Amino acid sequence: MDAATEIADAFDDLKAAYDAKAAFATTGETNTLCAFPAKAKDADQLPRPECADNFCCGAAQKFLKDGTKLAIETCQRNEGVHTYQYYPPLPDGAAVEPVPETWRFQCISGAQKLIATATAALAASYMMA
Repeated sequence: MDAATEIADAFDDLKAAYDAKAAFATTGETNTLCAFPAKAKDADQLPRPECADNFCCGAAQKFLKDGTKLAIETCQRNEGVHTYQYYPPLPDGAAVEPVPETWRFQCISGAQKLIATATAALAASYMMA
């Protein structure tokens, strides 16, 4: 029984440390979730959370062997960030934490600004004709 208690205590300590590493921020800066909130039935879609200045909302994606695509949308720095550190779920009773995975990251909010700029340029050229 003492061994089982020690194993459970070790798992609790490991889980607390791992959860702290894998936690998402709430400041609008690095690693803050920026996906659209879940939509309630018969309600309007709430807007996407805003990222802080010099940060963009982007998607980190990974395709699994069965074809399923996992995606996490977080705020990251506008420039120089092309990867995201993903912490897989900790299995029950694990003795060691899983190895974090590196996923490709790409800003998606920048694409919205690009489309708006292209649309404005197109409208301006149409008015000049």
